[in-house]
Amino acid sequence: MTPKHRQVQSTKCRMQSAECRVNNRAPDSSLCTLHSALCTSSRSGFTLTEMLVVIGIIILFVTLAIPAISAITGTRSISAAENQISAVLARAREEAIGIQDYRGVLFYLDPREDRVVAILVRTADSQPASNLIFLDAVANRDYLMLPQGVRLQTICDDSKNRYFGFNPLSPASTEGVLHGGVILFDGQGRLVSKQYAFSFPNNGGLAAALKAPTPSQLIVSNGNSFFRSQMGLVLFDSAAFKAQGFTEGDLGFDTTPGNGITAATESTKEAWLDANSTPLLINRFNGTLIRGE
Repeated sequence: MTPKHRQVQSTKCRMQSAECRVNNRAPDSSLCTLHSALCTSSRSGFTLTEMLVVIGIIILFVTLAIPAISAITGTRSISAAENQISAVLARAREEAIGIQDYRGVLFYLDPREDRVVAILVRTADSQPASNLIFLDAVANRDYLMLPQGVRLQTICDDSKNRYFGFNPLSPASTEGVLHGGVILFDGQGRLVSKQYAFSFPNNGGLAAALKAPTPSQLIVSNGNSFFRSQMGLVLFDSAAFKAQGFTEGDLGFDTTPGNGITAATESTKEAWLDANSTPLLINRFNGTLIRGE
């Protein structure tokens, strides 16, 4: 309705209201009520321009809200991953104290989601005579999946690798799920660095999580020495990491043909992690995360 038409309609409404008063009709009579409703309806309408402006404002607010919603849900969020890891470490430590035995967290890569998963581990029922602690999955526990786009590597003191990524179950193997580092607490709730191995006594537990091809045991070694549970970790952006052409595996662990992991490429990767990751150290006595520099 154009401004001119609105003016005409307004004049008609005033005339009809005056007629109702002149004829002494009750304000709520049928005719006056009808006139009032028609006038009100005419005054409350929206022009096409007004409707387009409102729709445009709504679209603008929705567009601005999408990044905020992504941040709230933790997508590609280092802070969200840090909070999740802190919670799962606290749970592992509490259980270690409660049962007076080793409990820990193992990280691995979910091949379907391409996301890091944290799983609670315990000492396996069968412990061969050795200095190694054999680990299996804690039964009836939910696995924790980190936010999409966030990668993790554990900090270690291995002679070949300062960071431990994700490697096959055995060198040059393409079977199973890529497994990462382990954070381990003893029965007093203290963070420990222990030589460990994985136990796959049956098709359940850790064997099912890592899709181990056959029930067996896996000793984590770089070819020269047994590997030890780690004391910290780093978080970083997965897309930026892959854009550099880096692989998930580590020198001495992943010898899959074609990966081409050499001392030089491992050094380059670790230098990139030094500059582009968020380091998180674990307090030895209470298991809390401490952001490094």
